[in-house]
Amino acid sequence: MSATDAGGQNFDAADVSRQAEAAANTPGDQIVTDPVCGRKIDKRQAQYTANYLGQGQGWDTYYFDSEECKQLFESNPQQYVKSA
Repeated sequence: MSATDAGGQNFDAADVSRQAEAAANTPGDQIVTDPVCGRKIDKRQAQYTANYLGQGQGWDTYYFDSEECKQLFESNPQQYVKSA
């Protein structure tokens, strides 16, 4: 079954269910939030990452659940990075 999230992105409901189950069985320090769509993902299995120079903190790695989220982030990272 396919659906659309609040950001207008299409996703497969069964896939989201599997991701949620995997996240529930993963140590908390490995679960991160995609800064674009807000989905929880296991950073050890994330296929899409980007580095961004943080607020005086050096380079930070951001993890994404899709190539589209990564591209949106890279087009305007300041929109998605929380200020310190």
